[in-house]
Amino acid sequence: MTDIRKTLCLALALFMAVLAVSSCSGEGKTADTVQTEPAVTDPSQETTLVPRVDDSLPGDLDFSGEKVIFLAPMTSRGATVDLYALELSSEPVNDSVYNRELYVEDRLNVNLVFPEFGSTYITEIQKQANSGDDTYSAYCGVSHEIADFCFDGYYLDLSELDYLDLDKPWWNESFTYECSVKNHVFMVSGSLSLSLLRGITAVYFNKAMAVDYSAGIPELNDLYSIVDDGRWTIDLVMKLGGDIYRDLNGDQIHDDEDVYGIICGGSTMEMPWGAFDISIFEKDEDDWFVFNVNTEKLFTAYEKIYQIYYETPGSASSYIDVGGDGSAGMFADGNGLFLLDALNRVEMASFRNMKDDYGILPEPKYNEAQKEYSSYTREYSCYALPATNSHPDAAAAVLEALSSYSYNETVPTFLDLALKGRYMSDPESRKMIDILVGNVKIDAAWSYLEEIGAGYAPAFRYNIINKEKTFASTHASYSQAVKRALAGYAAQYGKVFGD
Repeated sequence: MTDIRKTLCLALALFMAVLAVSSCSGEGKTADTVQTEPAVTDPSQETTLVPRVDDSLPGDLDFSGEKVIFLAPMTSRGATVDLYALELSSEPVNDSVYNRELYVEDRLNVNLVFPEFGSTYITEIQKQANSGDDTYSAYCGVSHEIADFCFDGYYLDLSELDYLDLDKPWWNESFTYECSVKNHVFMVSGSLSLSLLRGITAVYFNKAMAVDYSAGIPELNDLYSIVDDGRWTIDLVMKLGGDIYRDLNGDQIHDDEDVYGIICGGSTMEMPWGAFDISIFEKDEDDWFVFNVNTEKLFTAYEKIYQIYYETPGSASSYIDVGGDGSAGMFADGNGLFLLDALNRVEMASFRNMKDDYGILPEPKYNEAQKEYSSYTREYSCYALPATNSHPDAAAAVLEALSSYSYNETVPTFLDLALKGRYMSDPESRKMIDILVGNVKIDAAWSYLEEIGAGYAPAFRYNIINKEKTFASTHASYSQAVKRALAGYAAQYGKVFGD
């Protein structure tokens, strides 16, 4: 097995999560709805890029056409392709998702349904719990929305269900551990979605600009070796790109038509929680949450992020308000040496049509003493089964079958074809992607965002946006809120579950 394939195998075992998806009405598809190429009916006959791992579902499992109805909202956070594809399109990832549904329906003799609903996603969950009905068989949503009800008895304990094997590599072990509550597993994520991959923050670099500036900055000659040697840090990023600025249009005004050494996407603000390996929550011996932040490291990290945003001559964000697609667009136009942004930028048309070649590097470390590169993705989704589902076997088996198919087929298609085959032009960047996807950091404070997290994690971002010079006072106020929340939710959980 090649090193890349070994890394892929490990990466897939660690993560993926579920992206909120389109609210498409209608019954599940059948094989005769395929309009172009025949559906894949047996993935074991296909060639995959990682060693195949079979699930443990009985070969004769048959649910007699039972409907498995998903509550799966459409939001701005993702695309339908993560859970549901309307039709074949000759786009490999889309078609893998389409064929996945057909395969599972045929294998388990079930009918997968994705109905429209008239109210909000959260309201639908509350309505089902309060009425005791069983309209929806399974929930798919952004993790911090699913997490709203983990302390209220709204969900089944997934670790107790016969057809879910949470030790299989398509379930994210880190997410399961970090988000479990007193040894109960109410929500899971895994290879059923690509949103975790797509949301990982990476560092893009313009190869032509790196060559142009390498005479004065020799480190730009071999950025890949710097990563391999463990020397790729946030301080080095600022050293290499921090003084690069060129008034390209000659108007003597810093604007988005000029050239900068560093362009920051919005996810740059979350670097401490991933790239710098700073935790908010840990777990105690009872599998409960402990607020334990290394404040000395965090406060210094805040200063570094503030500096790269507002006090660096070669940083675009020090002069202009640019973010989201604007940041990526500037880089794609050839106006930046480095772009710190999400991995899904490689799918943008502007990137695919970019004149200059670009490479990809992992997020920089806090310092060289940090052992490993680590990645962060801020918003992704997961699955839960409602407690009102009095016969959850079909839903559990569907989740297991969809996830195992994704592990063996859909995720490798995305990683090796979409990211590496179509858009990447050099093997070194492909290796860098393997580093990124193999080291995603999960912290329950981002899932239980407004519950036990009490808004602490996003407060860091808001502090940066508001140009506060330090994080110390914000930490002091929010840490008290977190401690109160932990006590309050522990009491609430005890009343509901008796634990």
